[in-house]
Amino acid sequence: MQPDKLSIQQILRAVKQAGGQYDARLVISARARPPAEALDKFRARAAKLGARAVSEPDADHRLLVTFDRKKETRLDDILKAAFECGVD
Repeated sequence: MQPDKLSIQQILRAVKQAGGQYDARLVISARARPPAEALDKFRARAAKLGARAVSEPDADHRLLVTFDRKKETRLDDILKAAFECGVD
């Protein structure tokens, strides 16, 4: 699997076609709770990349990123955006 060539939506469609239940979300685990400014920056960048929403981090610093299945979001693009915005 090459993350620079694979979109989140391609993964979701493949899972859906295989049958069973699926969720249009990616879980990103951060080492620590990201600052509010970093989350705001990431949400803005993620929206431009095709994410519909980014959750608040839970107690274990995990964020749920929900995607618009009609758009194509590259896995490496969303992970790079998270890292560059300080969500790592």
